[in-house]
Amino acid sequence: MSVILKEGKIDKVIEAFSEVDKRYLYKLTIASCYFNPAEAHKLIKTVADTINIESIEIYIDRNEATKIGKEKLKNFINKSTKKIPTYLSAITTSKLFHPKIYALTNDNDETPGCLVIGSANLTGAGLTRSGGNIETLLETYDEETIDNFLEDIANLKTIQVCDLEKFSRINNRFKFALLHKGVFFHKWQAKLSEIFAKKYELTPSAASKLGDDVLKNLNFNIETSSIQKQYFKLQHLEELRNEIIDRNFTRNYGVETYLGTWVPKSILNNKDIAFKNFKEQLAVSINEQWDTVKYKIQKDWEELSAKNYISEKEDPTEKLRQKIDQSLKDDEKLLRIYQKYYIFELPYDFTNQDDVSKVYESLLSTINSRRNKNITMKYVEEAIETRDLSNI
Repeated sequence: MSVILKEGKIDKVIEAFSEVDKRYLYKLTIASCYFNPAEAHKLIKTVADTINIESIEIYIDRNEATKIGKEKLKNFINKSTKKIPTYLSAITTSKLFHPKIYALTNDNDETPGCLVIGSANLTGAGLTRSGGNIETLLETYDEETIDNFLEDIANLKTIQVCDLEKFSRINNRFKFALLHKGVFFHKWQAKLSEIFAKKYELTPSAASKLGDDVLKNLNFNIETSSIQKQYFKLQHLEELRNEIIDRNFTRNYGVETYLGTWVPKSILNNKDIAFKNFKEQLAVSINEQWDTVKYKIQKDWEELSAKNYISEKEDPTEKLRQKIDQSLKDDEKLLRIYQKYYIFELPYDFTNQDDVSKVYESLLSTINSRRNKNITMKYVEEAIETRDLSNI
């Protein structure tokens, strides 16, 4: 039986579990460093369709729990599959909690349970998604091994989800958790017409003639070694773009750091429902103009090729259309264009403690330098004083 798996990892777990006596009730215990609530629901439902599960206990690393967020974890627990009582604990030891274990146990001494151990985290790539990581999984029905696992995990220091944002002292975990309560943003200057412009690389001979009237007369924007032209008319969509951060936003809610302006997630809502309308109208506009744009591009391409100005030897419209279709599916890029800001989470993992501390100290430096502090700065100061992040 395979131990190293490219596919069928969740099937491996279910196959191992299916060997237990199905007449009894079992507790499902999961220990995973990295955790995805949606993928956990998939696993639990698949197991519960085969085995009688009376309760579920899940253990994940506290830093992973911090990144997911208290509210999302509470929603996961409250919406447990088939209303099975579900308990989630965060391991709060000084080191990273790194096991990946899936176990079925019951109170019947005559009926062995099952323990599956390996490298697969409870994530899509780790366990549930086809084409994810290559992982190792190995099962055992040895009663002593299963009992040792349950005893070991019971002896680890844990906290419940409701206490996830409370800390006993200011340490690296606190700094990491505080920064994950917010996001960073930068101004995004790109325009729609620039994203969907057609760009040509110039031949060496054409690059020496950048002032040529032919290029100017064709309305190309001339750069050092390339030219580009905006064929699509998208000015009407600029009015639909929503600048989510007005000129007073930074002053009222932001805190400057060397990574960018930090804003609490509770204040910054970057999921504007009007974005869907913007995206749909953009696609409609592109498709309506495509035949006209395609004709103009082909005409320019033929003229530029005839003069040996560009290196592109084949009709460029097919590749451009593919690029446009990919851009229309790229919600992250389109959201930046729509919002006029690039918004991102803390880019460091908990293991990058020096980097996390530098961002934290940068945040505090800004707060301490302000005589008149905005509401976010006051909330951060209160959180540091109480060691409780709940109000941010």
